[in-house]
Amino acid sequence: MRGIRKSMAVVLLLSLPVLAGCVVAAVGAGAAGVAYVKGKATKVYSAPMDLCIEGVRLSLTDLGMKIVKEKGDKLSYTFVCRTGKVTDVEVNLKSVNTNSTEITVRFGVFGDKKKSARLHEEFAKHIEKK
Repeated sequence: MRGIRKSMAVVLLLSLPVLAGCVVAAVGAGAAGVAYVKGKATKVYSAPMDLCIEGVRLSLTDLGMKIVKEKGDKLSYTFVCRTGKVTDVEVNLKSVNTNSTEITVRFGVFGDKKKSARLHEEFAKHIEKK
């Protein structure tokens, strides 16, 4: 029994730096306006939901992404796109209040930080210029 406790304590101590690194990465990304956690990049835009939906749709089209699914209402909206033969991109919008919308992007199963950030840059061009 003591051997198991020691082993568990060692595993826990060894995993702390990894877990702490995730928190630091999320905090560092949040400073730039986009929080990247567990494969998802999230940013809150100071714009109403309908304007964000249109901005996301234009951005995806401009980048040559094929929208294969689009559904939602005034409180939440989802786009599913294909970038190639197999990679799915999911963009979720959630109304925070009448003038703010949270947009979350995930590339594939595990996410892609650079591609997600690029999409958010494109969203900002379409959303913040209106």
